[in-house]
Amino acid sequence: MPGTKQLLINGPNGHPLLGWNMPIDTHLTHVLVDLEIQLATAWQRPIRCNIFDSEGSGTPIAKRYEENELNYMTILPRRGDIGLDAFKVLSTWEPVLGDPIHEAAWAQWATQPKAAGDCRQLVLMRRVDDKDPTRIYVGRFGDGIKAGDLPTQFRQRWVCQEKVIRQLVNGANLNANFGYTYQQVENRTQKRRFDAADKKVERTEQQLNTHQQALSHQFDKLTQLKENYHKQQKEGKRQLNSLERKLLQRQDTGQPYRRCEQQIHRQKLQSVEKTTRYQKGRYRCHKDIETGLKKRVELSEKLSAQRTKRDAIDTETLCRERELDKDQIMLTLQLLLMNLHRWVASHYLADIFGSIELSTAIELIYRKPGRVRWGDDEIEVVLSCYRYPEHQQAIEESCQRFNAKHLRWRDGRFLVLSVEPWP
Repeated sequence: MPGTKQLLINGPNGHPLLGWNMPIDTHLTHVLVDLEIQLATAWQRPIRCNIFDSEGSGTPIAKRYEENELNYMTILPRRGDIGLDAFKVLSTWEPVLGDPIHEAAWAQWATQPKAAGDCRQLVLMRRVDDKDPTRIYVGRFGDGIKAGDLPTQFRQRWVCQEKVIRQLVNGANLNANFGYTYQQVENRTQKRRFDAADKKVERTEQQLNTHQQALSHQFDKLTQLKENYHKQQKEGKRQLNSLERKLLQRQDTGQPYRRCEQQIHRQKLQSVEKTTRYQKGRYRCHKDIETGLKKRVELSEKLSAQRTKRDAIDTETLCRERELDKDQIMLTLQLLLMNLHRWVASHYLADIFGSIELSTAIELIYRKPGRVRWGDDEIEVVLSCYRYPEHQQAIEESCQRFNAKHLRWRDGRFLVLSVEPWP
């Protein structure tokens, strides 16, 4: 519905049980798991598995189901072709229940980081003669379930929900707009966008701060490298002068000075090696600083753009939220009407009408032209004859079933239903 999200719960064979109208910005992750827990507690019956389409295939809702140890089943949206190479098959391929042209197998993501960070179970389905999967089922499936049974269970959603929704709308669409009341509330969608943008800003700020600290460390490292080099050069020069003086003294006195010459030569080589190491270290520091400065500029520009985008999000302007009381009443009436039709079909209509849809029953039976005779003891309703003999025969049988129940009107008179003879 426009401006509304609806949650529907159906029982066996799609019998509609409950329905809720919720604001359009309601997220499944906010309500679905809590609602299941409330219903299971109220009914004193566990919910074996919730089946829904790809809108619930993300990891946030998967984490909520995992935390509460509840089961669900959905599919990944088709965003391009995902080949078999993206997965690691964990079991042998087995035939899909009731579908001999497809087979299924348990799997996980091929890359270890992606597999470790995903709490969802995966089942691949493919054609028997193909390699790549045609559908990927994800969720938390519970114990004892086979990969070949999952596709069949997932397809039940059409009969048990989507087909029922179509019948609700086509049979009696009570969603006509007769005027609504509104209330002013904060724009929660804009607020979520702002929060998401603010988180990006915080992450970039943290990256920039971390990078600035690393850049400061590089500057300190360069400064320390220079200081250590100058100290070493000063000390080496002092030692070299001392050795040269010692060499002159030995030459003047005629003492052996070969060892002094070797020490002087060794000292000069060490000085050259230290200078070479210093130049290499200084070069690396300058390269790291240059790279760091470029990265800091990139992060600063990115942060500025993110702040501008975040600040442009309007969170102050209120939005009108439609009050859903009328919609909830109409939805409840739709569910009641559908269940009433199913009850009538199972108790009064002929077997040929056992699965008749509400829209067809309205045109064929409930709004069928006819006449009513109000007697003292009974009220007789005579339907006009039908165009096709199979319909005429089915309605005659339905009238017999109805009359056999001996139903009474509110004032006590018997209700008698019949159909005009077929010409």
